[in-house]
Amino acid sequence: MQENPSRQDRDTNAEDSDYGRAWGASRVPQMMLSVRFANGNRRFFAYLDLAGGDYLGDVIRLYFHHATVMVRGKGLEELAGKAEQQAVRYIREQHVSPFHAGETPCYIERIEIGPTQLEALSQKRVG
Repeated sequence: MQENPSRQDRDTNAEDSDYGRAWGASRVPQMMLSVRFANGNRRFFAYLDLAGGDYLGDVIRLYFHHATVMVRGKGLEELAGKAEQQAVRYIREQHVSPFHAGETPCYIERIEIGPTQLEALSQKRVG
């Protein structure tokens, strides 16, 4: 009988497997962020190009020099903290059916990639 494989990935220092999670983190800063869409497409961003970000409760904005990544969902606080540490390996849109989203502590409803908005980093947030 084969044992269950370890959830620890020694090559990446990953704290979790890719299966069944809205996002995955590492104990150490990462070089790249993988953005995984519900349709299976992926886009990769170098943390070297990350200028800053915002955590607004149900929205996280990551401002890269060439694009802005907006993550909408629920339970995003821990993800925002790990992104601030550049320790997020991937984020996944709709990792479970929207009908089961209420059963998960974190759910990413939508990920949008738009033009760079670096000027937002110099604006004072109201509220």
